[in-house]
Amino acid sequence: LSPEDLALINPNTRTAPIFRSRRDAEITKSIFRRIPVLVNDAEPNGNPWGVEFSTMFHMTNDSHLFRTDDELRAQGASLVANIWTCGRERWLPLYEGKMIFLFDHRYGTYSGQTSAQANQGTLPTPSDDDHADASQTMIPRYWVEEAEVRSRHRAAGSRILGFREITSAVSERTLVACVVPDVAFNHKLPLINSSSAQGGLLGAVLSSFAADYIVRQKIGGTSLSFFIAKQIAVPPPSSFDTSAPWGGGSVADWIGERALELTYTAWDVQGFARSLGYNGPPFKWDPERRNLLRAEVDAALFHLYGLGRQDAEHVLDSFPILASREMGKFGEYRTKRLILERYDALAQATSTGTGYQTVLDPPPADPRVAHPESSRPSWA
Repeated sequence: LSPEDLALINPNTRTAPIFRSRRDAEITKSIFRRIPVLVNDAEPNGNPWGVEFSTMFHMTNDSHLFRTDDELRAQGASLVANIWTCGRERWLPLYEGKMIFLFDHRYGTYSGQTSAQANQGTLPTPSDDDHADASQTMIPRYWVEEAEVRSRHRAAGSRILGFREITSAVSERTLVACVVPDVAFNHKLPLINSSSAQGGLLGAVLSSFAADYIVRQKIGGTSLSFFIAKQIAVPPPSSFDTSAPWGGGSVADWIGERALELTYTAWDVQGFARSLGYNGPPFKWDPERRNLLRAEVDAALFHLYGLGRQDAEHVLDSFPILASREMGKFGEYRTKRLILERYDALAQATSTGTGYQTVLDPPPADPRVAHPESSRPSWA
């Protein structure tokens, strides 16, 4: 790599990326020639998404602020809608990185954690039936007084993303980010807040294989630090204002509908839905439908990143743990097949001008796949 290549790929740090092959180097360079980094510290307009990075509570330094269920119960507090209340005091859950996954802020809960799981540092994952309950929230290990949370982070939770700080380039997925509720977060779940009008789409971009692939070329250890996150190639918000080349309105509308249905599956993130102009109830949790929604989003972002068909296939093949797991479970690398099918359909719609026809029925974010309004809990 030349000094110019280093400045292109890591403009803030000028550090060398880590490539498994020459092809990875060529694909990465081609992406960065088209797509800028999320935050370029040297450019006056180098933060088009208006992002701010932050952390809230350190598990050691701030441990005196944490309370357990038993401690709050002993002081007379009562639990309603995942908030402990005692007089005028309110205590919010402290989320950790292992509690989230892609398009899922309810991935892990301390409720029902076994001793074996505790020893391994893992959490039980709610079932599809649990996810189907839009009022269900995750139970944390600790709680933090709301006034302390607000003093650390005053922004509303409509466009806040959390991402796992602990990761690896050889994990099933390396960049794990999602929209999170307006609660407390430990330092292993850093936050990204966007002031852009398109900020609601950033979570979908960072959840894509294209963005994850970029991170894999930059991770040498087990920490996804802010300086790495800043240097992810991310299409600027203006890219989403244009008409989708495959039809269906603007790129923002097309991806936004799918991001909305994938993300808004519970009442505790309704602020995110409102930021996208949707005021209805959450969408039902349908695993098969979600697979197709994610495939459409990933395929569209491969196109937006400017990756050809063979490059997109190479990117998907660079996630061998996911491929191996799906081969064992389904007898095929299902995710790859679904994404490439949608990639080809989008490419055909673009070349012929016929307009892309979604395979989803009803279409994405259709009210018919949402919960009834009568399911709204009293606290929502």
